[in-house]
Amino acid sequence: SKVTGTGLFSLLKQYLLIHFYVILLLVSFKAICALVTEDRRRYAALRTFGWIVTCAFGDLMNRILLMRIGHVPLPKIPQNIVLMMFFTFACKEDLALKGKLEQQIFGLYWYYPVAFLIAMNHLSFFMESINHVAIVLGRNVFKIKTE
Repeated sequence: SKVTGTGLFSLLKQYLLIHFYVILLLVSFKAICALVTEDRRRYAALRTFGWIVTCAFGDLMNRILLMRIGHVPLPKIPQNIVLMMFFTFACKEDLALKGKLEQQIFGLYWYYPVAFLIAMNHLSFFMESINHVAIVLGRNVFKIKTE
C-alpha cells in the first residue's frame, strides 16, 4: 500500500507547488511595485506584501512537511495558494486600471484584508497541527511544566 506523502509523484507535486508559488510571488511583486507609486503607500504595500508571502510560504512548507513526516494528505491546492492567486490577480487587475481609482475593484488598501486572511489561515493550520502532535505526545501546548 502506498503511504501518503512518499514516492516520486508526491515529490513532483510538492516541487511544482513550490515553483507555482514562486511564480505567483514574482508576478505579484512586479505588479505591486508598478502599481504603487507614492512613497508612503509603496512602503505600506511592500511591508504587507512581505507579510503575505512569508505567511503563505510558511503555510505551504508546514503542509508539505506534515505530509512528508506525518503522512497527512496535502490538499489539491492549499488554501494559501488560492489566496496568493487572488492577491496576484488583484495586483494585476489594479495595475491594469492604474490611474482610474474610481474603477479600481479593490480600492487603495485592499491588500490588508488579504494579508489578514493569509495570516489567520496559516496560524489556524499551524496551531491545529501542533495541537495534534502534542496530543500524540501527551503534552499540552499552552502549559509549561514547572517543578
